[in-house]
Amino acid sequence: MRNFYCFLLTIFLSFSGFAQDAPEDTVRAKLDTVSQQAERYYNAGIESYRQKNFTEALKQFDLAIAEKPQFEKAYYNRGNVYFDMKKYKEAIADFSQAIGINSMSDKAFFGRALAKNAITLKQDALADYTQCLILNSANELAFYNRGVIRFELEDYKGAADDFTKAIKIKPDFAYAYNDRGSAKRKLEDYEGAINDYEKASQLNPKLALTYNNSGSAKKRSNDLEGAILDYSMAIKLKPDYSIAWNNRGEAKFLKGDYKGAINDFTKAIELNQNYSFAFNNRAA
Repeated sequence: MRNFYCFLLTIFLSFSGFAQDAPEDTVRAKLDTVSQQAERYYNAGIESYRQKNFTEALKQFDLAIAEKPQFEKAYYNRGNVYFDMKKYKEAIADFSQAIGINSMSDKAFFGRALAKNAITLKQDALADYTQCLILNSANELAFYNRGVIRFELEDYKGAADDFTKAIKIKPDFAYAYNDRGSAKRKLEDYEGAINDYEKASQLNPKLALTYNNSGSAKKRSNDLEGAILDYSMAIKLKPDYSIAWNNRGEAKFLKGDYKGAINDFTKAIELNQNYSFAFNNRAA
């Protein structure tokens, strides 16, 4: 599963994209010679893809498509290979070909949305995730990914709604709880945000970013002691977490513990020499 992290100051979104499922299964060869040969190439491409031999997989899918130009699954899986190779424009072209052959392919819409988001075509990615969900309303990753894009576009209510739908499908979706907490925090629902962060931490106690986010929500609600405890837990889980060091320093500053704040800002700077916020905060 491909994980893409993105952060907005002290708010962390867990992922900006989840991967597709495993490559499509092999297919049974039909009786006509052309189809049999195309499917042999296709099956060889699937095997190479599973072994992460992307060059050979592309070659086999190319041969399959040459034999059978309307081979939807070959276009779809070649699109997945291009995505894994970070050739996003080629991936978009192949997913579009698959959709042209089968407009009911929710997986192709999902894949095209991933690729469009990777090259910051966010509105186009939103449209594809929406079409994917029209075709398959049980895809929690499509709801989640659409929620992430809505968050980035500052549609915090829409993002929270999508994360809620993802959670309804997958009740143990820790990242969806975390990111819904961040959306609620943007909406100044600090109590709701803290509750979601706590749920995310229960589901995945090793998520340092959730403790960092919870600390920021508590700081906004003037619970400085609680904020410091959460930031400290984030640092315990991830000692090189420069943002959590900076955030804990800010909470200490607000408490009037200036020496402790300086120590935390200094640690943040040691971990990230380009951390302008930490320099500014230490100066204050």
